[in-house]
Amino acid sequence: MERYRIQDNEESAARHSIRHLKHLSLTASIKFIACGTHHTLLLTSDGSRLFGMGKADRGRLGLGNVHGYVSSPLEVNVPRSAVPIASASCGEAHSLVLGKNGVLMACGDNRYGQCDPSLGTVYFECMQEVHVNQMASRSTGPNSASWSQPGLHVGCRLSCIAAGSY
Repeated sequence: MERYRIQDNEESAARHSIRHLKHLSLTASIKFIACGTHHTLLLTSDGSRLFGMGKADRGRLGLGNVHGYVSSPLEVNVPRSAVPIASASCGEAHSLVLGKNGVLMACGDNRYGQCDPSLGTVYFECMQEVHVNQMASRSTGPNSASWSQPGLHVGCRLSCIAAGSY
């Protein structure tokens, strides 16, 4: 059974409706779309390029010193170490990117350690590599599990990612 929310007014309806994006002005085809609470990442078919749109505050799009709302896709500068890109995932205010070689990148809100719990940085405005084997043991948020041991030692290459709210 499908459910629909009745909008309070025209402005609210326009802001929360699904829009058909007719002209993205992209020269590459898109194979994957990741959606967060207020932002979206678009990954090209060959994994060579990533685009972001939506709310840009807290660095969630990885666009550097870009703030406000980005209504058309802008290319995210993903470090070459993670290209080609295998997958992307969006949380509430952060984003994760996984390279086909297993390199994990993150940007955005890190207040609860959701990008990299070993760093005290509050926000990452640009994509940066997360050194998974060096992550410190700490609980990351009110409803999240803590790392099971000091230093998360992954015995193999990462193959998938998922970003939660925090």
